[in-house]
Amino acid sequence: MNQADASNADPVGPDHLVGLLADLESLLDREYDAIRQRDLAQLDTLTGDKQALVDDINRAAAAMEESLKDLLGDNPSPSTSGHEIRAAIARCAQANKTNGCAIESSQSFTSSLLDILRGRAPGERTYTARGRLGTTRRASAFVRV
Repeated sequence: MNQADASNADPVGPDHLVGLLADLESLLDREYDAIRQRDLAQLDTLTGDKQALVDDINRAAAAMEESLKDLLGDNPSPSTSGHEIRAAIARCAQANKTNGCAIESSQSFTSSLLDILRGRAPGERTYTARGRLGTTRRASAFVRV
């Protein structure tokens, strides 16, 4: 669904929210492609677009707060709209997680290249307490404490 279609839908209805989430999913797919291609100009544009879309989603969710509670509640037979909203949210969350992993991978690759340029072996890296790759400088500073 594009913005024109979204504006024709009920501005506070579940179909509108599902449309906005579909737009976000599409944008996240484009963001992934831009990350993989290291297209910084495209990433910059998409970041602004994503923020505007997330703001629209938040406004729509706030406008239909009570009906969202019913749609997404724990009742035994949730509506089709509730299923669609949950599924769209799950897909967007997974796509956002995938994009985050792609960014971390790209950062790690760049750090490895910088290590090589600085005369260090790329393998001279250790893991941080959060399970991410860190530099040996941080590790050795920790050891000195």
